[in-house]
Amino acid sequence: MRHHSGAPWFFLTAHDPHGEPLGYEENAKRTRQTVEYVRLLGCKAVMRQNRGSPAWLPLGGVLIIGIADRDARLLGRNLGQNAIIVGSADSCTVLYDRPIGNSQQA
Repeated sequence: MRHHSGAPWFFLTAHDPHGEPLGYEENAKRTRQTVEYVRLLGCKAVMRQNRGSPAWLPLGGVLIIGIADRDARLLGRNLGQNAIIVGSADSCTVLYDRPIGNSQQA
């Protein structure tokens, strides 16, 4: 990250699309395919684990540097993810692609 200190970064996972458990082997395969795809785009991609909140289970994912915001959101959507994490040297934000939970009142 030191070499890319001014560039925004994105963290997303290919695990359990739409919250559906796939199992270790399938999730690992999806992560490897994501890294290969991101590298074909000419971006730096590194496999990492998201260890965010202690309440979250660690998820294998991909740290991406050098991808446009729109492309990162599209990749997350294509992988079936509800959110991606975006950051820079100064901040970190979770971006949700769609609302979480039911937003309509009964």
